[in-house]
Amino acid sequence: MKPWGADFIKQKMLLAGSNPRHIGGLETMPNWSYFKPHHSASHTRMPSPGPDASAQTQSTYEEVITALTLSPHTVLEIDILPAAYSPVLFHAHPSIGLPRSLLKSCFITARSIFFSYLNRPDPHDPETADLEHRKAAFQATLIILLFDPNHLTAVNFRKRHLLFLKDRDLATENRLQEAVDFEKLILQSLVTSPLGRHAKSSTLWAHRVWLFSTFFAESIGWEVGIAREEDPKGPEIMKRFLETELAIVMKAGERHARNYYAWDYARQLFGLFSKKGDFCESNISKEEWITSTRVMSITTVHKWCLVHPRDISGWAFLTFLIGQDVQSPGSKRTEGKEGDRDQDMSENIIRITKEFIRKFKLRGESVEWFLKVITDDS
Repeated sequence: MKPWGADFIKQKMLLAGSNPRHIGGLETMPNWSYFKPHHSASHTRMPSPGPDASAQTQSTYEEVITALTLSPHTVLEIDILPAAYSPVLFHAHPSIGLPRSLLKSCFITARSIFFSYLNRPDPHDPETADLEHRKAAFQATLIILLFDPNHLTAVNFRKRHLLFLKDRDLATENRLQEAVDFEKLILQSLVTSPLGRHAKSSTLWAHRVWLFSTFFAESIGWEVGIAREEDPKGPEIMKRFLETELAIVMKAGERHARNYYAWDYARQLFGLFSKKGDFCESNISKEEWITSTRVMSITTVHKWCLVHPRDISGWAFLTFLIGQDVQSPGSKRTEGKEGDRDQDMSENIIRITKEFIRKFKLRGESVEWFLKVITDDS
């Protein structure tokens, strides 16, 4: 008799004087016939899922898709619940709760829809594309990325879809702008929600970098066709956008400690904005804009690091910001007036950090490493 078999468990409970159908006031194992060997003559075969079960799965899948794409689009708080929950959707916009068992069934449906479209001849040809089927495949990638944040094929399809809209010249109908805005929000929802792997997914962060570098004007809110050097609000728009992105990175850092992928995205974003800063010649010079933005970023990130003193990834990014040169982003600081300003800022950061350590008696390799590096470079 196997020590883990049903008959063994039943016998143990009988010897202990317990009713195998009632343990601790809860009815358990209501039908022992399901535990009999498959070759038993009295074994009753479980009914196979019929058309009703398939229709129910499709209906649930559509409910999940509707919850993820509900208008007006906003940042979602998505949580994957334990499998012990009933396989139903918990939705109170913008919060979404998906039991793991429900997510698995939706993933199977989404994968079937997605690859049925990719297996078509020339699925990316604008002339022969089935728009309805393509839209269904695009929506299916949401479920796929929710199940597997590093599904590169799904991410590449979302890239192709945005380029598909651009090539079809749908910007006049505002379709491209809506698609870029939705992509920003869904990526933010994935990397900031309390999910297991999404906050630290290199695929999702790389996709966000691609989105901003490919659709820069649409991403930060500029109206397509407006000359950037003629927009007096250009510097303020970019600064506000950078503040938002830093907030997203810091929240992702809280979701997953030592999130080097998120902070590396911030490095690339800062470099991208430094290159795009040549538009603001009418109101403020490029160097002045980068300096003010850099000081704002240093102050914000330093506060985050003091709240998370053991997270060395945040301290490493702060070291990167302090060591940047205004004239040539990515290189060491220069001498002169700007160098003196950087020196004063570094000394202020060191002083505040040391006071914080002394006040709260903090000990840790991360803070010590930061002070050592920043002191040597000062």
